[in-house]
Amino acid sequence: MLAGSRVLLTGATGFLGAHLARRLVAEGCWVGALLRLGSNTARLANVLDRLHPLSGDLLAPDTLAEAMRVSAPRYVFHLAAHGVDRPLASATDSVQTNVQGTVNLLDACRAADLARFVYVGTCYEYGDGSAPCREDQPVAPANYYAASKAAGWLLCSVYHRVHGLPVATVRPFQAYGPYQGCRLLLPYAITTALRGEDLRLTPGEQVRDFVHVDDVVDGVLTAATTPAAVGQTINLGSGEGTTVRRAVEMALDVLGWPVPAHFGALEYRPGEVWDLRADPRRARELLGWQPRTGLADGLRQTVGWYRAHLELALRLPSS
Repeated sequence: MLAGSRVLLTGATGFLGAHLARRLVAEGCWVGALLRLGSNTARLANVLDRLHPLSGDLLAPDTLAEAMRVSAPRYVFHLAAHGVDRPLASATDSVQTNVQGTVNLLDACRAADLARFVYVGTCYEYGDGSAPCREDQPVAPANYYAASKAAGWLLCSVYHRVHGLPVATVRPFQAYGPYQGCRLLLPYAITTALRGEDLRLTPGEQVRDFVHVDDVVDGVLTAATTPAAVGQTINLGSGEGTTVRRAVEMALDVLGWPVPAHFGALEYRPGEVWDLRADPRRARELLGWQPRTGLADGLRQTVGWYRAHLELALRLPSS
């Protein structure tokens, strides 16, 4: 359904954004990628010549207006965010990018003839609430990143109600796969082990709902093309929980345990969220979507990618 469509994409240099960019190009879309000056495009190296880079910044409304003029999109995918890998680093930076930047983009889109504005949120908006997490439960973010993303989500909801913007929100759960930055859990474990260094980790009791990035991209695209998704917030998760420790152990099983893993060597970070599992019913009912890649298969594929691209992986942006 997207073939031949014009698309504006923010966050194209990020982990999920780069996967989405490649998929949109493969679907036959004209993809305008909003890029700040000096952006690290390492994740886009094999597709950059088929994208249309648009110089701009979410905090500069004039550049957003120009990006909208040039791209004339039918679909906008908003993935750009601050704080993914350092959720407590800076409240100010998170609010500027994730709240004010989202408002600026929403304003730029008000006069456009959009079929869909897809806001990609995060499961961390739920915080340490009652799992499995339902879309209609109150958000309870435990860090600056999650709080600012929740604020962006609320603003998207207002723009839908007040201005009729065709917003659909998806909340991916623990996405993983090739091209993820090495500060995050699984890439850290895999690349550290590949370099022959011991792993230093928390005890790893946190429960997460791991979803392969290809499945997340499927969910994002389905939300963009399903009329029933407009005005909705939809979890992209499996409903299955795996402890952080077990996920790392599974990755090390694939690698043959080349190094020790010291669970408990690090303390839990402030505001740790202990159980993040999705209630996946809305995605099944509205989108007909559910993950197709099990964690064991996904980790084998992911480990294989990092083994073949270790030098590239170590140069990737952190988020």
